[in-house]
Amino acid sequence: MSNVDGVAAEAGQGDLYAAGSINTFYLPVADAAVPTSTAVATVHDLLQGAVYMSRDMALARLYPAIDPLVSWSHVLREDVVGADHVAVARQVRDVLCRVPLSGEPVERTAGDQTLRATAERLRAYLTQPFYVAEPYTKLAGEFVPVAQTVRDCREILSGKYKDIPAADLYFKGGLDCRGKL
Repeated sequence: MSNVDGVAAEAGQGDLYAAGSINTFYLPVADAAVPTSTAVATVHDLLQGAVYMSRDMALARLYPAIDPLVSWSHVLREDVVGADHVAVARQVRDVLCRVPLSGEPVERTAGDQTLRATAERLRAYLTQPFYVAEPYTKLAGEFVPVAQTVRDCREILSGKYKDIPAADLYFKGGLDCRGKL
């Protein structure tokens, strides 16, 4: 049995949406959007979600270097997380998709500049100070509840923080009223 066969066998076990268990598999692929083998595609079909780490995001010092355009979850459904969460997640992905991390287009209109600034704020906001990284970053770890993350992203999308530079959102955790901005 190959390593991928073992992963496929393990990934196919368990209840859909059951809490309390996460299995991690390292499947090296050059481009997460294009599985490089039938075996990788087979494992992908058995998963309930996937978190893709991005070399480009790591090089841009955006941690966690998770690519939100390629990562996915079956749990991101209205009947599981709510309509607002799904709508905001789709809007965030749309903005990030329209303004790629690398090779960003030259700004031509005020709308392009606004879209790019929103994408930069979202990318900076989605960086988070981890508790386990405190010894390395010298930043206190922070837990941001899901409801707050959804609210913060909605507010960034709406332009509430348009006068705040993206750098001021980098590794700040939640955007609540604790004097962070």
